Amino acid sequence: MYPVYLFDNKEEDNIGINVKEFNDKFLEICQENRDSNRARAFAFILTDFHSTEANHFIMNKEFWIELHTLSDHFLTVFHLDFTSTELHKLFRENKTEYVKSQYNSIFQSLSEVFKADGVYKNKMPSILFFQTDEAKIIDFFFVELNAHDLQQNMKNLKDYIKSAVESVKEVTDENLNNSKEIFQLLKSSVNGTKRKNNCKYIIKKIIQLYRLIKNFELK
Repeated sequence: MYPVYLFDNKEEDNIGINVKEFNDKFLEICQENRDSNRARAFAFILTDFHSTEANHFIMNKEFWIELHTLSDHFLTVFHLDFTSTELHKLFRENKTEYVKSQYNSIFQSLSEVFKADGVYKNKMPSILFFQTDEAKIIDFFFVELNAHDLQQNMKNLKDYIKSAVESVKEVTDENLNNSKEIFQLLKSSVNGTKRKNNCKYIIKKIIQLYRLIKNFELK
């Protein structure tokens, strides 16, 4: 896990970068992680501070530890970082506009780096999976976390991270530079997990509807 400190509050010796450093250091960090075999691909968890669910993602440290363990040295996962104390302090000081500007800044930077307006338009929370080569973005795709249920979205997020890791962990040393092929393995695996989750969701809704109809008939 690699934190991006939303309010430029990175402490000395802590891993991560401040928002104002993002444009200059983001791709450099990715390349360093590829070169040192600390990552074979990347992800960025995208959240919107307007929702309670999104903030729960960001402030749940135990959840980040779980994701860190899952991602291991195969997938570097970027995420926004701040504490509830920091956020509440800013709101108490009537600095809502500052909070908005920091969020806008990071998403504007992502749009510039990925050369895609979709970073703004994509529904959140979601995961942006991407691959780099020679400090350049060569491919990416989004997976929305749209279960309308916090616990289910957290489970799905872990499923997608696990699926991504499982798809690239067996890549041999001699193939580590095959960036496109590695990412295709990841994309295929994550999309397969997404289809399974969608099927489970549909089946669950059908069962709920069936039970509702049966209960209505009994009355």
